[in-house]
Amino acid sequence: MIPLLAAPPLAYAAYVALLLRLGPERLAPLLAVRQRYNRALALYSALACAQGVGILARDGRLGSAHALVCIPSASWPALWLASKFVEYLDTAFVVARGRLPTRLHALHHALTPALVMLDTLAPRPSPLFLVATVLNLATHTCMYAYYSDSARFAPLREVVTRIQIGQHATMVCLLYGAMGLADRDACEVPVGRYKVALVFFAWQLAAFLRLHVAGRR
Repeated sequence: MIPLLAAPPLAYAAYVALLLRLGPERLAPLLAVRQRYNRALALYSALACAQGVGILARDGRLGSAHALVCIPSASWPALWLASKFVEYLDTAFVVARGRLPTRLHALHHALTPALVMLDTLAPRPSPLFLVATVLNLATHTCMYAYYSDSARFAPLREVVTRIQIGQHATMVCLLYGAMGLADRDACEVPVGRYKVALVFFAWQLAAFLRLHVAGRR
């Protein structure tokens, strides 16, 4: 499995190298579809988020913390994984505008697909997989809505980073709490996957907190 998990970061690194080789002038035509791309991802995120919440409600997972953390639900890890590769276009738009991806941007797009692959390649998704998906989709609904029309959704500019902080803080708490329930209380806990995810979300939380603090200076 390890070679497969290394594939997304390596693919992203090669992709960024290609974008930089092409340069802003050759990539500039992509900017003509940037708004439509952002609208499409905002709409997809909103619809998929609503569906995910519906699945959690259908399976009775919103009634208690134990049910939310411990009971798995059927979901669509392959679809979510595919969307992570679609989001590589974010980087193309950055380079097309004559900028370099920030370290946070690059690491996020390089590592997130590998994290999603942990559940995609497993016999079935972990209980927290759908929860993480819903939180991510809710965040992306706001983020891509703002990018699609920054004037219309101007109020979102001040809260998107806070929403991202909330998303990652919630996952850190849920993952840590779930690992404390391993092997008891009829709680399904894939400890190995959760340890990897905890490191990832804790790093993301720290990174977005630094971004938020820097923006307030």
